[in-house]
Order: sequence, then C-alpha cells, then structure tokens
Amino acid sequence: MADFTINEECCICFCQMKLPYFLECKHIFCYLCIKQSLFSGNKKCPMCRNPISNDIIENASSKFQEPESLWLYASRSKDGWWYYDENTSDIIEKGWQNYNNGPKSEKTIQINIIGMNCTINFEKMIQISDTYRYREIIRKDKVDITKIKGSAGLQKIF
Repeated sequence: MADFTINEECCICFCQMKLPYFLECKHIFCYLCIKQSLFSGNKKCPMCRNPISNDIIENASSKFQEPESLWLYASRSKDGWWYYDENTSDIIEKGWQNYNNGPKSEKTIQINIIGMNCTINFEKMIQISDTYRYREIIRKDKVDITKIKGSAGLQKIF
C-alpha cells in the first residue's frame, strides 16, 4: 500500500519517492518504477531478489488525497477516471499552458509514462500510446471522488 508521507529516495530512479510502494519483503520503491520493472520481465525485488507478485498491478491500492483539480485519463472500461502521477501531471500542465498561450501549432507533446512513449494531443484531448497504439481520453477537471479509480494503476482507498 502506498503512503504519501515517505521522503526517501527510490533506489531504481534515484529520485524522491513518488507513489511509494512497499513490496512483501518490506523494500520500498516508487510504484511506477517497480511496476515498470515487472513489465520489463524482472519478477524479483531489486534489493533482495525475493519474488514479486503480479498483485502489484492487479490489486495495488493507495491513500487518495483529494486535490482541487487533476489531469485525468479515462479507464479503458470507460467506467471512471485515473489521475496521472504528480510528475506526469506537471509535464502535461506545462504542455497545456504552452498550447493555450502559444501558437496552436504546438498541439502535442511527447511524454514517457512507465517506459511507454506516449503522445498527448491537446487539440483532441487524447493520450496515444506509441507502443500499444491505444487511445485514452484526457481532461483536466475538478475532482469527482466517486468517478476516480486511482493513479497509475493504484486503486484508491479512503
């Protein structure tokens, strides 16, 4: 389970923890770092080499802190919205500001999300995965807590 109060450095990305996630072995990493490690085929803890369960993707959860507004993307099942992690939201927000305040010719940005190259198209308000070619609707909106599923694959809990 994630805890947003941890101020340690992730030993995978060497940055301050974003969406900290404890493995069963009690080692802690950024959720997106350990998720990408699992997607890359590494099924062991980078620190102690204990096996990592697929529960990281299937049953992960986090404490949800309700901000005023968020950058969101539609769930593939279309029954709710996921919010981007803080770093990704900051990059999208800067691109959005450039699109709104600059020439409308800069309607897209390229962004890396858990190791996948994606295009954010502000004119169409979609995210396109360059790897898997799927499209997701994006929006910036006030938070409707009943429609938020979580962030980056982490289910919300209260």
